[in-house]
Amino acid sequence: MLWHAILAAPAGRALLPVGGSDCGFPANTLADHTDSTGSTKKLSPGSLVEAGVSCGTQAKNLGTTFSTAAQCAEAAAADASCGSTFQYPKNNLWKSWGCRCCVGDGAGGKANDNWSLYAVGAAKKAAA
Repeated sequence: MLWHAILAAPAGRALLPVGGSDCGFPANTLADHTDSTGSTKKLSPGSLVEAGVSCGTQAKNLGTTFSTAAQCAEAAAADASCGSTFQYPKNNLWKSWGCRCCVGDGAGGKANDNWSLYAVGAAKKAAA
């Protein structure tokens, strides 16, 4: 399956899907996400919400077995303690830092070049 999303990003920020052109997520897993500017966009699981920022409050460290943000999105969707976003580290830092889900939408996170905030997606609603 090939999916595409057109996302409007705040100035200076990029919103990009993670995991290539086929992440294995059906179109009905798109979820609304409202960013800090009040702009709402449809995000698929594993889509980048904001680069260089961590969760406002972390809900749980989901572990160090997820080599992609898309895999982390699936784990966060299956965990009732997770909100609608998660933080995932750059490069190979996932091996030691893991994938961590946020409380709620992750708002209020601090700037940190080692982390980025991603969408859990609508799969969370189905899993809950």
